Amino acid sequence: MWESVFLPDKTRLRTKHHGQYKYTDVKGDTLRFEDKVFNSVAQVTNHMRGGTQNNAWRVIEILLPNHEKWVAAEDLR
Repeated sequence: MWESVFLPDKTRLRTKHHGQYKYTDVKGDTLRFEDKVFNSVAQVTNHMRGGTQNNAWRVIEILLPNHEKWVAAEDLR
């Protein structure tokens, strides 16, 4: 769960930083990026975006398992 949004296993998250997409995957109750494990979307978002502070709701897009379209996190909120 990410507040009111359920992120099932195999959900993908992405953010665009300096013109490049960075991706992370939900594995059980954790997020993995660059061989590191994160317990919150906020933590992994800040790491993917160079250690900067970000509002993940505004910079993350979500691809749920068995879906074809990425959705802005704030639209799922």
